[in-house]
Amino acid sequence: MINSKVTDFVQECYDSPKTMLNHQSKYIYLHGLVSSPQSIKAQKFKALFAAENIPLIIPDLNQDDFYHLTLTRQIQQVSTSLENDPTPVTLIGSSLGGLTAAFLAEKNEKVKQLILLAPAFSFFCHWLNNLDKNILKRFFPGIFRRLIRNFSPK
Repeated sequence: MINSKVTDFVQECYDSPKTMLNHQSKYIYLHGLVSSPQSIKAQKFKALFAAENIPLIIPDLNQDDFYHLTLTRQIQQVSTSLENDPTPVTLIGSSLGGLTAAFLAEKNEKVKQLILLAPAFSFFCHWLNNLDKNILKRFFPGIFRRLIRNFSPK
């Protein structure tokens, strides 16, 4: 059931902006947290773009090291891949990938279009109070105090 909903949603997203696709742009899909280039959504997008003979780049934002995953590292990883290529870019971002895409678009003039699927804007503001503080301390010991100070509701 969930797989067909994801497939239908991705197909709908793909069909509506189909006229915006072109062969002069580079398309990059940025997956979300606890996801990968092998996710159902990423692979569906890849297949749909392939049907139009348009390559879709799907970097592994986890870089085989989920424990040390940070937004800064994701931004740097994608920025580095854009450095020496003058091709205009369309970023497609899902969840944390959407947040990453938004930050990249703000700083990189090569990014001409954004397609954001449930971007993780204000993630910590919404979820921090619902997360177990002991788990946060254990998994993020160096940043726990900053998270509480900077993202807790005033």
